[in-house]
Amino acid sequence: MTVATDYPEVYIASLAAYNNAILYGTWIVLDGKDADDIQAEVTEMLKGCPEHGEEWAIHDHSGFAGIRVSEYESWETLIAWAAGIAEHGEAFAAWVRNDPSNEDPELFGRQFKGEFADVGEYAQDYWEQCNENLENLIGDLAYHIDWDSYGEDFTNDLTVLDAPGGRVFIFDTSED
Repeated sequence: MTVATDYPEVYIASLAAYNNAILYGTWIVLDGKDADDIQAEVTEMLKGCPEHGEEWAIHDHSGFAGIRVSEYESWETLIAWAAGIAEHGEAFAAWVRNDPSNEDPELFGRQFKGEFADVGEYAQDYWEQCNENLENLIGDLAYHIDWDSYGEDFTNDLTVLDAPGGRVFIFDTSED
């Protein structure tokens, strides 16, 4: 039975039971847990297993927004991914799906530049942030700039990933 939660969770199954055609395991919500907490829940589940085994595997997961979770993903990785998804949502998940070795929320924070309609919108936003007094400096010139073309100049240093609704997530991968 799954617990209704918005936080990522995993279903841990006893392999001894599974190999004997018995579905036996537990759902573990990763909210606020460390590796020792999770291992303690797995150990407790295995103690109650009718097939008395010590081996387990991740047989299901929920809330990971398309991230591929392997049967033997490390607790530390799962905890980091779950926390990142809980804090940053789909953008963090897209970042991990693009490179599954990503799990550091601080690196995500440095690389993530936001969600935009396209690279052109990002380029315009970047330019305006660099030129806070835009109106005083160049007046109406900004309204005649081809932001899409200007945005293409950024793409060597950016990772552009699809976001919901036809938008994009922008990451500056030179920030590490």
